[in-house]
Amino acid sequence: TRHPTACHVLVALLMVVLVGSAAWGESPAQTGGPGPVDPRLFVIGDSVIVGVRATLAQRLPGWHVNIYSQEGFSTLAAPAVINASRALIGEVVIVGLGNNDAGNPATFGQRIDAVMQSLPGVRRVIWVNLRRFRDFVPALDAQLTAATTRWPNLDIADWNARATPDPSLVYGDGLHLTPAGQAAMAELIAQHLNTYVQSRLPASTTTVATAPPSTRPAARRHPPRRRSDPGPDVPVAAAAGIGLGVLVAVALTLTG
Repeated sequence: TRHPTACHVLVALLMVVLVGSAAWGESPAQTGGPGPVDPRLFVIGDSVIVGVRATLAQRLPGWHVNIYSQEGFSTLAAPAVINASRALIGEVVIVGLGNNDAGNPATFGQRIDAVMQSLPGVRRVIWVNLRRFRDFVPALDAQLTAATTRWPNLDIADWNARATPDPSLVYGDGLHLTPAGQAAMAELIAQHLNTYVQSRLPASTTTVATAPPSTRPAARRHPPRRRSDPGPDVPVAAAAGIGLGVLVAVALTLTG
């Protein structure tokens, strides 16, 4: 006698096993990215950043790098560009501005504040300071340093300390980057990014046992498992295959 109801149930169970086996066989999507940090990385700067664009993107695999850079671009114009680029901004922003802000250092300080105010919610702003290519630069770098006391999320990448002693990193104008300078600036930015990413990783803790040793006899060691004994380590896909074979056998018996 045939049992349609039982057959239908078995067919449904077979489908569940098949679907479950397929899901376990899929590899999870590899999204990359810098650990727990939002991978969107917005970079804004002047002609110095123009020169490092390609090198920087290559140096930062896993980051979704979006760069706005323009010759003659000043800090004054930055907030408008930032506001128009909101969808590209994650929790870290790189700024390379100030070379076109000669004049009153206090005005530059106000422009720094305007940029920071345009980045609410950004956890870390890494600002690349200025190599001393003109006499006005030290006063602007001092404004950047002072701004860190007003903005705790502002981190200064000290390009001045890295590049001023090494003229091979720039061309004759003392400002724009040679290939060696492009690599050096990209490395400097990458180091600051890595420091931030490390600060966002969960802190690892080590538990030290302080209780006295147990006086109970040691547990008896079990003999090693034989190769033919799969034990509890049978892969889920294999278990699903076994269950599938059993269900097929039952279905054939009921429908035969």
